[in-house]
Amino acid sequence: DGGETLKCITVEGSGFPLGEGTGRIGIAVFPANPDILYALLDNQAARTETEPRDTSTIIPADLKGISRENFLKLSDRKLDKFLRNNNFPEKYTSGTVKSLIRSDSISTQALTDYLNDANNSLFDTPIIGAEVFRSDDAGKSWRKTHDYYLKNLVYTYGYYFGKITVSPVNDKKIIVCGVPVLLSTDGGKSFTSIDAGNTHGDFHAAWMDPKNDAHMILGNDGGLNITYDNGEHWFKVHTPPVGQFYSVTYDMDTPYNVYGGLQDNGIWTGSSQTDPDDPSWLQDGQYPYRFLLGGDGMQVQVDPRDNTTVYAGFQFGYYFRIHKNNPDDAVSVKPVNDLGEPNYRFNWQSPIWLSVHQPDILYFGSNKIHRSLNKGNDMKTMSEDLTYNDRKGDVAFNTITTIHESPVRFGMLYCGTDDGKIWRSTDAGYSWEPCFNGLPKRLWVSRITASSHKMERVYASLNGYRYDNFHPYIFVSDDQGNHWKNISSNLPDEPVNVIREDPVQEKFLYAGTDNGIYMSMDGGESWMPFEGGLPRVPVHDLAIHPRDHDLIAGTHGRSIYIASLKQLEALNDSILQAPLYLFEPTVPAFSKDWGKRNTDFGPEHSPVLSMTYYSNHAGLSTVNVMTQDRQILNSFIDSTDKGLNYLSDTLFIDNKRLDAFRKKLKKSGDASEVRASDDGNYYLIRGKYRIEISGPSGTILSKDFEITDREKQEVPGSGDEPRESFTK
Repeated sequence: DGGETLKCITVEGSGFPLGEGTGRIGIAVFPANPDILYALLDNQAARTETEPRDTSTIIPADLKGISRENFLKLSDRKLDKFLRNNNFPEKYTSGTVKSLIRSDSISTQALTDYLNDANNSLFDTPIIGAEVFRSDDAGKSWRKTHDYYLKNLVYTYGYYFGKITVSPVNDKKIIVCGVPVLLSTDGGKSFTSIDAGNTHGDFHAAWMDPKNDAHMILGNDGGLNITYDNGEHWFKVHTPPVGQFYSVTYDMDTPYNVYGGLQDNGIWTGSSQTDPDDPSWLQDGQYPYRFLLGGDGMQVQVDPRDNTTVYAGFQFGYYFRIHKNNPDDAVSVKPVNDLGEPNYRFNWQSPIWLSVHQPDILYFGSNKIHRSLNKGNDMKTMSEDLTYNDRKGDVAFNTITTIHESPVRFGMLYCGTDDGKIWRSTDAGYSWEPCFNGLPKRLWVSRITASSHKMERVYASLNGYRYDNFHPYIFVSDDQGNHWKNISSNLPDEPVNVIREDPVQEKFLYAGTDNGIYMSMDGGESWMPFEGGLPRVPVHDLAIHPRDHDLIAGTHGRSIYIASLKQLEALNDSILQAPLYLFEPTVPAFSKDWGKRNTDFGPEHSPVLSMTYYSNHAGLSTVNVMTQDRQILNSFIDSTDKGLNYLSDTLFIDNKRLDAFRKKLKKSGDASEVRASDDGNYYLIRGKYRIEISGPSGTILSKDFEITDREKQEVPGSGDEPRESFTK
């Protein structure tokens, strides 16, 4: 009845596993016969049998519960190999560990406890894992289709996967999504991996063409792949760009480079001037963005003194210092605890922060704050556990999520946790004070941002979607976090991921939410969408380049976008209160080739004058391009919004006004330069002109411009060539 009532079809006696181990279930219905169902079960129940293993090496299970006496009998060679294979610090050798055991400084359990980190727990849990079941009677009875473990399909985190797809025309042909993607043509009795070259791991969606089920489309952590021969050959879909960025930052090179960490695609960097629609790299073989580090790419910090020393990492705190020109020579900067001490807890996206006052200083967050004074070579723990430390989950919880240092005072630090705590240090991390009184309890602190305008001011965004709380939470404090004011005001119900303050305009704020970017021009009293050219997409990080005044947005799904803030930052109170304001136009350099084709079949090259203007009223504006003595050469109507507006005008002369312009030029003897181009238009020649706008309020303003052999940009501080807000 279309969902009006529901009946459970995985019940006792149906053949489908029940109990606490029953995890996520994916369902596929065969369209030609809806009685045929497939289910992909994430079975978290423990395995009843163990597989044979190589006894020549030590594995963590061998040490579980081992006595002191038996541990001391272990082969030094095997123990050393175990320590190296499991990335114990170099100071721990078979000799030092056995000495600690003999002196009762540590217990044997300390070694297995040391390995119990979030990353290992994803792979080392002996559970049944993924299972495929089929029903031929609409779920009254179920049978498992295979008699073996689907090893290494979803490991222990089946909640991340769970999709199964059946061919629209063949009930025996199914696709199972996991780390690899598996195809069965015998109803699930046997499976073959079809993730061949040119695909990426971690598959989440599959589609088979009902007219040709050898034609498939797969969605994975690397984007989209298409095959026409059942997965023997694949090609990758490059449009649109679908990168999932956790973080973005920049360097101080000219032009500056963008850096970012992507889900399951590592750390990448490339020029901020990259044109994503320029395919020329296919000819020279050098893609404009470069890969720096693997794993699930997380936060990045760049030393502004050399633009080549990069701090970056992947999931659960595995961070490194990298030289950008030699990324293989990476030095670990991850804090490590000693044997016998409680393990540090690292968030999936562990935060790092490079001091803006002294870039040799690196701060690092686990459940504690760590600090290095020498570029990460030595990490010293600077705090106690700053979390409640009272909850556990499938991944590490009770962790620090965000760190920020005041741009105006060295050593003033803030950090926030995933369980709702915010802390302040005024002495570079030596001591920490709580400053979360008055804030909503237990929410994820998604960002802390210390003001660059006032030392006492700090912003915080909190996120509650993990508890089905989708309200926006942004707060400001003007007394270093002792008291907080809610400035979420009119934001819609969208979880907030990041808050940034404009470095030029004190009251300008930018917030990234799960549905885009919002801007406030009044310190958070009101917010408006900041979306020109930006798709409705989750925005997980924002960075503002302090020199170039660009806003860089890292999105979950549509890669990186950049918007110039120069025109916005020029909006002082006098401009905002004026009915109309014009910025200096951008004028192209003169060329005799305007309007001409490069080839017989190519497009013509047309010159464009670009201009930004601010209007306090919405409506229609009349735009005139004229000589300096006000002879109109072209005129058009522009649709004007309240706020910043961008207009572009092709610099040709209206045919109706051409004769009058020629007559004027004949007096000075240079009318011969005005002649038709290949596209039939007559373009402006070298000289001085004026652009005039009559705004919706009735105000008329104008700006002079000159066409010369040299391109004229806008005056400093008023912006470069205007973009339609955001560019990819």
